[in-house]
Amino acid sequence: PPHSRPLAENTVDGDLVWALVDAAPDALVVIDKSGIIELVNSQTEELFGYHRSALLGQPVEVLVPDSVRAVHRAHRTRYRADPSPRPMGAGADLLGRRADGTEFPVEISLSPVPTIDANQRIVAAIRDVTDRLETERHSRAVRHAVDTAVDGIFITDEETTKFTYVNHEAAAMHGYTVDEMIGMTPLQVAPQLSQEQLQDALDPLQAGDVDRVTLRTWALRKDGTEFLAEIHLNQPPASAPDADRPMVAIVQDITERVEAEQEIAAILARAEVAGDRERVARDLHDQVIGDLFGLGLNMQATIGQGTDDCANQRIQQQVAMIDDIIGTIRNTIFGLTHQRSAATFTDIVEQLLDTLSQRLGHHPTLTVRGSIDELPD
Repeated sequence: PPHSRPLAENTVDGDLVWALVDAAPDALVVIDKSGIIELVNSQTEELFGYHRSALLGQPVEVLVPDSVRAVHRAHRTRYRADPSPRPMGAGADLLGRRADGTEFPVEISLSPVPTIDANQRIVAAIRDVTDRLETERHSRAVRHAVDTAVDGIFITDEETTKFTYVNHEAAAMHGYTVDEMIGMTPLQVAPQLSQEQLQDALDPLQAGDVDRVTLRTWALRKDGTEFLAEIHLNQPPASAPDADRPMVAIVQDITERVEAEQEIAAILARAEVAGDRERVARDLHDQVIGDLFGLGLNMQATIGQGTDDCANQRIQQQVAMIDDIIGTIRNTIFGLTHQRSAATFTDIVEQLLDTLSQRLGHHPTLTVRGSIDELPD
């Protein structure tokens, strides 16, 4: 209002001033030019564990550890030579000392107090930063874990989709430095993914319908080469009501994994074919050869029962043909089983003996001398 006066021209009750100082959230300590404590507030008592009567008239160094008191006096002397509002020991780790001897990290701001006498006074505002330093330490640990993760991790701006953070693996995966990737967009490193496709993938995530979206696409390296990438997208809840909700993408190079999956599928397909071959070979051996062998024996038994030499000769020729057919079938069986596995030369001979054992009526003993398995096919 027009009739009001500037605050400096108003008279403020001393009790009100003291009430404001005593209610300050930081510990406030007033010292004279010699570093003697003249005034402390309630927060100082609570923070350091002293009653104010035990502090008044004491050097301010009583509030710092013994090991740094000389350094503290040097800071105070330099400040007295050039007093101005500023942090004390900027960039240094400052410690306070409680009445029970425990030490804790502090942040100190110094301000000179104008006085009408020659005794320059300084106000020190002291804050316990234990919780803040612990939070920062935890944040650094989390950041280090993310930076050294084996998967590529990208964080993008919610509105522009530009990368605001990439970890070292993400940069190495694409052949860029971390600084080069900041400000790039997903479409620059995944050119086969269109803006429409990306938005279609993000819509259910941003609407809260799903917690995560996974998609595969070809990703582009700085040198122009490509790799198959699997991308897991999620959007964590906002840290505060009005805070942004950045998009987090965890990216894996799955080229080797896909190649391994394809190789396994091929092996399974070959195994299925091999199983079919083995079943066919077993049926030929157990049924067809057995039937033909029995037929040949029956036909041989009829030779000599009649007097027609021509008929006996024709029967003998038919038996010989049956033997040839059996031999052809056995060769087929061997071909089927030989293609099924990478058999050694010893294995091949063993298979031949298995095939012949039925005809011989017993299984011969096989003795191998020398490195015959090294022979070519």
